[in-house]
Amino acid sequence: MTGPFELKVYGMMCPHCERAVTMALEKLPGVSDVDASFKQEQVSLTLDPIQTTPEQIKTIIVEEGYFLVPQTPPEDIQGEDQAAAITESAIEPETAPPIGGDKFCEISFNISGMSCANCALAIEKAFKKADGIQSTTINLPLEKGFVTYDPKALDENGVLDIVRQAGYSASQGADNAVEDGATEKFRFFFALGLTVPMMAIMHLGLFDMATTHYIMFGLATLVQFVSGRAFYEGAWYSLKNRTANMDVLISLGISAAYFYSVFSLFFIDPANPLFFDSSAMLITFIMVGKMLEAKAKGQTGQALKELLALNPDTA
Repeated sequence: MTGPFELKVYGMMCPHCERAVTMALEKLPGVSDVDASFKQEQVSLTLDPIQTTPEQIKTIIVEEGYFLVPQTPPEDIQGEDQAAAITESAIEPETAPPIGGDKFCEISFNISGMSCANCALAIEKAFKKADGIQSTTINLPLEKGFVTYDPKALDENGVLDIVRQAGYSASQGADNAVEDGATEKFRFFFALGLTVPMMAIMHLGLFDMATTHYIMFGLATLVQFVSGRAFYEGAWYSLKNRTANMDVLISLGISAAYFYSVFSLFFIDPANPLFFDSSAMLITFIMVGKMLEAKAKGQTGQALKELLALNPDTA
């Protein structure tokens, strides 16, 4: 007989984790109305025990990498030793298994978009499902991945595509923190350089209303699709994974202001009050936060690398 079923689940740390649990359970027959909450550490659903038993539910959750009981650190590791152990495990990748001959190849790459440990776990699961992967280690603090793969099954681009299909960005070459910081800095100053003239033109009244709005349209369009492109990309990946993050909210806000103004400018009356300045100002102010975030992440990553370099070669 179908009825409600609730279960405490530990290890979920973000909406991505909630979605991972929900999607895994919805595939089971007789399971519906799945609601996972990482804040409450609980999963509730409607279950037909004839088709799927509670034990099968628990098995799926464990296979997804989550826990049915609270996880506590070992009792024999306390104080500074515990902190050192946590730090070491966070910054050092697991040692890959020995590679015989030239059968397997190794690749390391940068990853963007991870927000918690379970995001790294989601990428590792994606690699486990792929053919030709020998071993995988995803390092969250350094935002790097280490993969051993069979070159007969896939190449380096294939490895990176697995990460992208999981909803994250992957690339080789320069450090992500440096590249992201430079990108966010460019987008901010680009938006600022166009938003300030927009404010001046609007408040000084140098042109008639219609002409002012056409000029504002040109400047706002550049801000919208150059500096604001990052929000649309983030919203697309989020919706592709059937989740909604802050990029979705920001995209809705700036799109409402911009596209209403475009419609009013070309199809109603170019002299009507428009909101091109609002969308540009929103993007500019939010880009300040994005730039500071990228700078902080870069400093954190550099600090971890310096900490790792202090480890002695021998005990």
